[in-house]
Amino acid sequence: MKRMNEMHDNSGQHITKYCGKVDLQNALDWACGLGKADCKPIQHGGACFEPDTLVSHASYAFNYYYQQNGNSDIACNFGGTATVTKNNPSYSKCVYASSSGYVL
Repeated sequence: MKRMNEMHDNSGQHITKYCGKVDLQNALDWACGLGKADCKPIQHGGACFEPDTLVSHASYAFNYYYQQNGNSDIACNFGGTATVTKNNPSYSKCVYASSSGYVL
């Protein structure tokens, strides 16, 4: 995995981005397509559309898929673009599903 750059998440916490935009976009496309994640909330006008960033949208879609598929290790890889955390990134009207205290 290549380290691309450093950034901050919605809560202002420092995170490191380890994948390229193409890898992340491909994983998001898969999650919302063949992975059957409900991506309506990250579409324009949805509760999780803002911030309108690839990282934010991927985070929501990956977590949805992870929660719907038993929180298993295999459901959290996304080609190395995702990781499990106990920090729930929900904000305002955008609520991330969680079980056992973990989100993706």
